[in-house]
This record gives sequence, C-alpha cells and structure tokens, in this order.
Amino acid sequence: MVLQYADGGNLRDYIRKSVNPLTWPEKYRIALEIAEGLLCLHAEGILHRDLHPKNVLVHKGNMLIADFGLSKEESSTSSNSSVKGTPAYIDPQCHIQDKYKRSKKSDIFSFGMILWELSSEREPFAGEKDFQVVLKISQGIREKMVEGTPESYFRLYTECWNQEPEERPKIEDVVEILESIISNSTDDYSSNPSNPSNLSNNLLVPPVPINTSTYTYSLNTGEMNSEIKEEIYKHSPLYVNSHNSYSIGTSGSLYMDEDV
Repeated sequence: MVLQYADGGNLRDYIRKSVNPLTWPEKYRIALEIAEGLLCLHAEGILHRDLHPKNVLVHKGNMLIADFGLSKEESSTSSNSSVKGTPAYIDPQCHIQDKYKRSKKSDIFSFGMILWELSSEREPFAGEKDFQVVLKISQGIREKMVEGTPESYFRLYTECWNQEPEERPKIEDVVEILESIISNSTDDYSSNPSNPSNLSNNLLVPPVPINTSTYTYSLNTGEMNSEIKEEIYKHSPLYVNSHNSYSIGTSGSLYMDEDV
C-alpha cells in the first residue's frame, strides 16, 4: 500500500516534539484548522466518531483530520451497544445510555477534549487505565483548566465537553467562536507565518513525495461505508492522487487519494 506522507506526524507527537511550547496564537490556529475540517464533514452529514490528536495529522504545519474507519453518515447511524474509540475522547453518553446513537455532538465532545490537550500539551487522564477514564468521563469528571488558559478558550472547550449533548455547540458556532477569539487576541497573531488567513493557498497542493519514514500515515478506507465515499466524491473539492487514503484539510477542503 502507498501511504500519504505527513511530515509533522500526528498532532500529539507534534505537540510533544515542539522545541518550544506552543504559543496561544499557534494553539488557536491549530484548533481552528481542525474545527474547519470537522465543519466540512458535518456539512456533508458525516460523523467522524473517532476524533482525537492521533487522528489529526500535520503536514507543512497544516492540520489534516484522518482515519475514517469508524465514520458514518449521520442518517445511517444506528443505536449500538458496541463502543469503539479512544476512551477520553468518546462521548460519555455512549457509556451512560444503552445502545446510544452517536451524533454530531459526539464529535463536538471529542473536539473539546482536543482543545484541552492543546492547552495543557499533555494527554488527558495520562497514566490512568481505560476503565478509570471511562468511569470519570461518565461521572462528568474532567481535567482541570491549565494555568494561563484564556477565559474564552476555557469556556469554549467546557461547552464542547458538556455531559449533555444538547448543551454542546454546533461546529458552525465553534468555528465562529474561534475566529472571534483570534480576532480579539491581544497577541500579535498576524505575525504568525501560519495565520489562518494565509492557509487557503496551501490546501489543494501537488502530491507530496512518498516517504516511508516513521511519519507516514494513511486512512484505511477499506471499512468506510460506500455511501460516504459517494457523498465525498459528489460534494467536496478533491485532491486526487494514486494512494488509498483520505484527508480533510482546512476551510472545508477534502483531500482524497484513489486506489493505485
């Protein structure tokens, strides 16, 4: 299999391997790019259902949502007692309610946890066993705010990880809030070379060189619902290459790699 190359690895590794701690402008940019990718998915009625930092790849400083092995169209999602995913990022209602039907708000919960990990630069509930994490999440226990976190950012991620799905914001609102946070930031955001206003030119790029280093990642589309593939083909701008993977970039753009 030929895999798409992500030169920055996944988001968790990217955070850990940064020479210097990420600045708040950098964290805002990363959060907005992921939110824009999720906006693209939700606009097409698709749930990711396994969103966490290891499923966000980094290429040339840009964030790409990947791994759609558990993704489904919201209209075809059924109640299921089987819970799959990364414990700290799974909607707590999946554990509380028997045969809970995931929704877009489930992805919003996962995004809220990503926002916290961005703020703290560490994995939530690090060192705890999976069953302990599930128990805490189900009981409404969350990680504490990291000192120095801006109030507006704190409010956003606590709204996203609310125990009650109906209390979580829509992804459209999340994007709007992040854009507002950025525009109102006292930091010199405009001096950041990765300012979101400059990102649109970096989305539909020529195929990157194939590299077999440890930072090679791909989405395995083998289990993806064929209807989702059709929706992606029909409605989304495509980046076509001779690989077997999909990636979603910022500003609602979708990268799709075809079979060889």
